[in-house]
Amino acid sequence: MNGIARALAAASAAAIVGCAPAVDIEAERTALREADAAYSQTAAAKDVDRFASMYTADATMYPPNDSAVAGIEAIRAFGAAFTALPGFAATFRPLEVDVASGGDMGYTLNHYAITVTGPDSQPVTEQGRDFHVWRKQPDGSWKVVIDIWNSDQPAAANPAH
Repeated sequence: MNGIARALAAASAAAIVGCAPAVDIEAERTALREADAAYSQTAAAKDVDRFASMYTADATMYPPNDSAVAGIEAIRAFGAAFTALPGFAATFRPLEVDVASGGDMGYTLNHYAITVTGPDSQPVTEQGRDFHVWRKQPDGSWKVVIDIWNSDQPAAANPAH
């Protein structure tokens, strides 16, 4: 490759890179923070259809001590059963949010408190951490692709051990 061809190739590469849209990571963090707040409000409000719509079609939920829940319809059914528990109430407090440098993936970490009515008709509250991996959609919205949470309470003793 002669000098002129190299210069043209370098200039073309620079022009292509220069034309690539710059990602405003702070703006994406703000958008993700807003999506996370909407998710938390939707879950607390027991709006199961809106809750399920905040997941990607290929999303998987990993509840503690239970099987994985994959796909929108399974997530909707899980959410409906969960929020129908007597005395269900949920609160979330954001702890962390970040977005990948490409601006198309991110994560959020929340502290949660979920209350239900226990077997003795008294409220029982579980607290823990709720971790979501989010994927930016072609329309610019953010949706959950992985949802995993764990309790601060110690695991129940396993009688097999």
